[in-house]
Amino acid sequence: RLNQTVTHAHLVMVHNNPGQFTRLLRAADHPENLFLLHVDAKSAAPIHQAAAELAAAHPNILIMPARDVRWASWSVINTTLAAIRILLEANQDWIYFSNLSGQDFPLRPQQEILAELKTDPSRNYVEYFDPLAEWVDGAKRIRLIRLEPPFMKSGVNLPKLRWDRWQRYLGNTRYFGGSSYFTLNRPFCEHMMSSPRLAAFEKYFRLTYATDEMYMQSFILDSPFGDSVVNANRRLIDFSEGTPRPRTWTMAHRDTLLASDAFYARKFDPVVDEKIIDLLEQRLSAG
Repeated sequence: RLNQTVTHAHLVMVHNNPGQFTRLLRAADHPENLFLLHVDAKSAAPIHQAAAELAAAHPNILIMPARDVRWASWSVINTTLAAIRILLEANQDWIYFSNLSGQDFPLRPQQEILAELKTDPSRNYVEYFDPLAEWVDGAKRIRLIRLEPPFMKSGVNLPKLRWDRWQRYLGNTRYFGGSSYFTLNRPFCEHMMSSPRLAAFEKYFRLTYATDEMYMQSFILDSPFGDSVVNANRRLIDFSEGTPRPRTWTMAHRDTLLASDAFYARKFDPVVDEKIIDLLEQRLSAG
């Protein structure tokens, strides 16, 4: 257990570029923040070593046992659930959990983020919408069976095997979609981890495509915490380019980033544009 008062616990999932995720953790560091760092099992040894050195130097950074995490697969949300369990055990004080990637970066000083979260700890920040209306493949997503053979870099979607998998496992649970990034309060996290619905959600979603964009929305909005949800995940993420991957922010988007009231933005890439990371870093340190 961590011997410190924690307000905001984070899962940070990384797979490469230790210089970038080190800058993220430095910019997000605060005495009331706790970080659980997950390095993908497929990452090279130097990435794992860099994470271990960070944790050794900072008592508020913990290392999670490595897992094989694959894009658009159950492994993403399964790792997130495992991280919540670890963090609940590691510290009894935190009131909020947020998930991040190694390519995220804070847009606001941590003191501001913490102050806003403390204003109303009953809220849960989860973006949601009707996937049948918003996604061209909204119906298809919950019918596809997705397998992840260990010899494949990514999973594979199989033709529809059951039309009624959702109803079979989840009954009348409502289907929602949204961003795979969210900020959840501790009472909901504790509820979810002890819920008898957890097993049914795992049985269904472990063989489902893009679970990280459906699981949390469908679970929380069809739970006693549904009324606590604020339909905003406090992240600045732009999918307007029409690809499965979000826009990479550059100096061309400086005004958008500086005007945003989001807690974090994603994604950044120092190979594409390191100056925008420099700018945000300098702004945070000056504040």
